[in-house]
Amino acid sequence: MTADRTLAWEPGERADWAATPLRDLHNDRTLAQSLRMLEAGEFQHEFELAWLFAQAPEEAVRARVRAWRPEFWQLTDSLKPVVARFGLDAWDMAVHAAEWNWRENGAILLPFLSADVARLMARLARRAPTARELTGAWLRRHGLAAVPFLVPALDGAPGIRRDAEHALCRIAASAGPGPVAEAARYHGAAGAVARLLADGPSKPPPGPPPYPVWADPATLPRVRLRAGGELPLPEVRALVLLLARTKRPGDHPGSAARLDAVLRRCDPADVAELGWELFVRWRDAGTPSTHNWALPVLARTGDDETARRLAAWVRACPGWAAFARAAVGLETLAAFGDRALPHIAAIARSAPYKLLRERAGEVLGEAARAAGLTPERLADRFVPDFGLDPSGTLTLDYGPRRFLIGFDERLAPHVRDERGRRRAALPKPGVRDDPARAFEAWARFAALRKDARMVAAERVHRLETAMVTGERWPLREFRAHFADHPLVWHIARRLVWTAEHDGTVTPFRIAEDRGLADASDGAFAPPPSATVGVAHPLLLDGLETWSELFADYEILQPFPQLARAVHTLSPRERAADRLPAFEDLTVPFGAALALTRRGWDRGAFDDTGVADTLVRDAGGGRRVVLTLDPGFLPGRADASPTQRVVHIHLLSATGTRLPFGALDPVAASELLADLSALTG
Repeated sequence: MTADRTLAWEPGERADWAATPLRDLHNDRTLAQSLRMLEAGEFQHEFELAWLFAQAPEEAVRARVRAWRPEFWQLTDSLKPVVARFGLDAWDMAVHAAEWNWRENGAILLPFLSADVARLMARLARRAPTARELTGAWLRRHGLAAVPFLVPALDGAPGIRRDAEHALCRIAASAGPGPVAEAARYHGAAGAVARLLADGPSKPPPGPPPYPVWADPATLPRVRLRAGGELPLPEVRALVLLLARTKRPGDHPGSAARLDAVLRRCDPADVAELGWELFVRWRDAGTPSTHNWALPVLARTGDDETARRLAAWVRACPGWAAFARAAVGLETLAAFGDRALPHIAAIARSAPYKLLRERAGEVLGEAARAAGLTPERLADRFVPDFGLDPSGTLTLDYGPRRFLIGFDERLAPHVRDERGRRRAALPKPGVRDDPARAFEAWARFAALRKDARMVAAERVHRLETAMVTGERWPLREFRAHFADHPLVWHIARRLVWTAEHDGTVTPFRIAEDRGLADASDGAFAPPPSATVGVAHPLLLDGLETWSELFADYEILQPFPQLARAVHTLSPRERAADRLPAFEDLTVPFGAALALTRRGWDRGAFDDTGVADTLVRDAGGGRRVVLTLDPGFLPGRADASPTQRVVHIHLLSATGTRLPFGALDPVAASELLADLSALTG
């Protein structure tokens, strides 16, 4: 016999869940007061209930936990202590939260094993590509123990049956077909499961071709062959069918081999344009889910321009309503490999929707973990150089005319002609120019301008953040990723850096000849074991000397460094856990929202759809929390044209309030700069 519901904890996991830090609700109510409010039926949002259930006497709230059906985003960490404490009594609560929003709350079900949870995980495993990590972790954990809960679904409706078949085959891939069939013996299904594992999952009944009218080969762009001529129309039709069947690597190996053979015969640029045209037509048709193959196939057909276009589309996906499509778009970008990492990093940093930024960060994190790096260090390695020469310039050839392309402190390209004269822009090809060369050069410059803008935003943010956090690189990485990089050096040479070795810190800059120079403009050669960082003006010896040197050389900086305002906490502020000078002030909505461009994140939304906090990471698990009234209502800036700063706290990793003196001098200076900008 198999228990209807079981919890399978990994070693130490239940204790870890029980110790999950509770969300700071910024209220001073006691448990007794909160319990009285609960009994009186007074409104409390989901996070407050989780806080109460995790701390109140068990018997006082156990019945409430059984009846609770939370419906909100990002509840996993808040529910972990409740599940660890109440176990099976928290079952219906956890399952409901995960079913309501599996993307944010699904991880709470990892220890759970029952028929309803097995059906949910089987459905997500087959139908939701973005749930791959969640369902894989659940299937690996429960393995053969999940088989008896999946077998009854084999007699269900076709969709439910195929879900179960898929999940059973996944388990058999790691545990072996024999043990899976044996685990199904309790239900008398050992023979049926053995046949399933031998034959594979059942196929859906045959239907219409996997492409609609808008993918009619007769209307698609022509595809030239490498050997000359064009791909015949019947073969274009076959190519579209192959793309639809093999939308991801590993799908239908036989078809994938035929697809690769066809693609090897075709012009790569034409294949990329064909794939993009299919995607655009699918998008314009309303992104029908029956033909969603048009999105992931971009990774099979696309080039660098496709990656740039796709990144722009992902960034523009409108919030929660299109998050699933944006998530698949991110996965597709990741399938492009290293060349897409700068695009994903840019989305993680500055996409307009928090959920999308977080998902992009997860995708970047997965790639970084696979490489054994942090996401930031991974992004350092794959900044494109766009074919620039070692001096960081590019020559564009029009035939009779040539133009030299350089870059300013924000990587905006500028143009000089053969006489060295600065041009306002790259001229359009003229009648005397070579048509083929001039058109290619003109198109390359247009693409370069767009791509350099994206890289500049990401690299400038990266280096400014590294200055604030005190990040350091080994000398060889500094050389490879900054000083010697053909594109990034245009930014790096406009900053003051520091080399640290055996406790000695020496500031330096990158000279025009790529050598390193100290404050007196003498050559500087740091030891090979030195580490290098971006100098923060608060810690920079000789700030005035460096400022004068940069002014003499007319060096413009990509972000405020030498001219950056610095601040210090007063002795009273260092000892306090509040900053009264910035509290109870009314500020414009736009000023509050602008903090999200200075490294702050909006806090979680409550069950009324309002986010009333801004949070900034302070290192070491600490965070600064700024509470606003009335808070942010998504999409309704006009609903709250002003915000009142209620209070500002520094919290430890466990949610305990800390004195602001716990901040290092740079973190304190940056915090005060942000608050000064907020309050004017």
